Amino acid sequence: MSTVRPLASLLTDLAEQPAALGPRVALAQALLDRGVPAASGAFASLARLASGRGQFVSALALTLRRTTGGTQDLLLRELAERYGAERWSVGTRQPPPLVGPLRIELPQSEDRQVDLALRLLQDNAGLTLPADALVPEVPLFSALPVSAFSAVARALVERTFGPDEVIIAQGPSDRRVFFLAQGRVRVEATRPDGTVSVIATATTPALLGEMSLVTDVPRRASVIAIEPTLVWQLDFDTVNRLCRAHPELGEQLERMVKRRLVANVMRQSRLLGGLALRESFVRAFQIVPVNAGVEVITQGADAPGLFVVLHGEAHVWSRTQAGELVRVSTLVEGDVFGEASLLSGRPTNASVRFATGGIVLHLKADDFQQLRGTAVALEEELSLLDDVRHGELAEMVDAADENSSAEVDDGWLLA
Repeated sequence: MSTVRPLASLLTDLAEQPAALGPRVALAQALLDRGVPAASGAFASLARLASGRGQFVSALALTLRRTTGGTQDLLLRELAERYGAERWSVGTRQPPPLVGPLRIELPQSEDRQVDLALRLLQDNAGLTLPADALVPEVPLFSALPVSAFSAVARALVERTFGPDEVIIAQGPSDRRVFFLAQGRVRVEATRPDGTVSVIATATTPALLGEMSLVTDVPRRASVIAIEPTLVWQLDFDTVNRLCRAHPELGEQLERMVKRRLVANVMRQSRLLGGLALRESFVRAFQIVPVNAGVEVITQGADAPGLFVVLHGEAHVWSRTQAGELVRVSTLVEGDVFGEASLLSGRPTNASVRFATGGIVLHLKADDFQQLRGTAVALEEELSLLDDVRHGELAEMVDAADENSSAEVDDGWLLA
């Protein structure tokens, strides 16, 4: 049986931490539970407070949970203008104002306490950042134009998970994307030999499973809650519907996902890790799903471009002078291939095949030639890689001929 806290106690909590959302949400809820008509307006003020202090997740949660109609429309537009693709982008980041305890006199009567509570909840003076202050970039939402922001926000489905509950399961094709709003998760993969390795942990705000926005492939890892966790879910059919209604949304989402994938693979790749992430570089790459058994590069063909493995394993094969097919190496996520023929202009000297399917980033040969002048470091690294690969290939083929063998103040969200 829950205990109804006196307003005086809740007011004292707010006075001790005037900038904290938790005491304010508890006080507004207490007013709502007591049937105070103006309490609903207090939640709109709380959403603006959260937004003004750079706390996007809390601001959006308050807007979606606690407001309706025209008030919600206005709040979502304000969030879109402050955090979306058209947000203020010039200036410096600064922390929200630090505010000490308030000195208040508690009235004896509850009616007077209600009046005091409403005044405090509506007063955000001195608690928020300047209107032109830079705010944190938010995965997914910072890529959304104002025209599509509200539609995406309203399509979110709120879900909660307990410790060790699976949010995303490795293996099945699952075209849902999750925004981690509260909590902490681990990303783990089960390898063919049955061993499980933890790849990463993530905290809010984070986007989980974004690959499903651009292609339908089996999940390469599981995402599991470490602690009580809140996520907002979007399924592919909903995203498809929103993209038809807002054509610019599809372009923004594809650009966002591609940029994140390129950034991730550049962090993982020995070759690309030292390069600066440029928009021209991101735009030039295309995300290409590869079906099981498909040969991406065929030995002897003209140079098709540069490839980076995003998902899956690729086997490199070469045919010897004796006609034997030799597996030279296995490529995994972050590995680059296709550089030899790209740099030399000669036909390819090996074939690359995805036995069980995968996804690659593809930079066409013509696009690479256009980027050569702006990506000198890339060409130098590719040349070094080509020298190493050429030596490995020669050794493997020679041996085959000889032996004839073949990645805050929001505790109230889950309260």
